[in-house]
Amino acid sequence: MKLFKVLTITAVITGLSINLFGENLTERSSQHLQTEKLSLYKLSESLNASGEGINEQGEYRETPLRRFEIIFFISLPVTFLLSTGGTLIFKQASGHWGELNSREYGYILMSSVGLSLSIAIRDYISTARRAE
Repeated sequence: MKLFKVLTITAVITGLSINLFGENLTERSSQHLQTEKLSLYKLSESLNASGEGINEQGEYRETPLRRFEIIFFISLPVTFLLSTGGTLIFKQASGHWGELNSREYGYILMSSVGLSLSIAIRDYISTARRAE
């Protein structure tokens, strides 16, 4: 009975894909793949022309500053949410209810930026040590 259900679902999915994409799905996929390869080649050539991020083997490599920026901006929303949660928990634990004032928002902003900076700096230092 389970085999029948699996075969029925497979047949339905196959029928839907043929109706949506046509019978020559593999041919279209290979054409799409060739188009993607061509666009990646053009991208690598443009990066090669500028000389940024490409090593001697032609592979993309992030510069340490670019990695620092990525880690800082990716960690910023997380540290902002954690700082906001910590501030709200501290405020409720101390018995103060109500909205946050401007001083507390300043603490949240400074702590989230400080935490994100410390995460990015720590990664920058450890990456520099691994490179040596």
